[in-house]
Amino acid sequence: MTSDRRFLFANADVAHADLEGRHPAPRYLRPVLHRITAPVVALCRSPGGGRDKDLLFGQPFEVLDTRDGWSFGADVVDGYVGYIPSSASAAQSASVTHRVTSRASHVYSAPDFKSPETASLSFFSALAVTEQTGDFHALATGGYVPRQHVAPLSWRADDAVDLAQMFLGTP
Repeated sequence: MTSDRRFLFANADVAHADLEGRHPAPRYLRPVLHRITAPVVALCRSPGGGRDKDLLFGQPFEVLDTRDGWSFGADVVDGYVGYIPSSASAAQSASVTHRVTSRASHVYSAPDFKSPETASLSFFSALAVTEQTGDFHALATGGYVPRQHVAPLSWRADDAVDLAQMFLGTP
């Protein structure tokens, strides 16, 4: 068992049920799988505290406890544990089917480039696509993304150098 707080799925109030008998806690619970609903959200070491890392739209996040507007949980991808604003995630409903494969993309309110943008998404954001509408994919969360900016989950970059060059000039 790790003593590094970034990977210990426990805080002063609650611990993951698998830690019972190995880590003291007032309560032991099973997490609920959520998905990040904001374009980018900081995973903080404490409610309102310093940022440990960022989570992207659609990324899976296991919520163990929610109180005072903050959810305590773990990033499913790498096991980092921390707090996010409760409004930045929702219980998983639709399955993720695609990822953003361009450096960035926009979510539009209608399947039209001239319609208002509702969000900006980063490379590798996870999306639940419900249908294709012309040059756009409709999202389960609402809105439309350009078809040429996304690919199915099975997508892999053909060349690591080409992928790296896509990010030249990115701060």
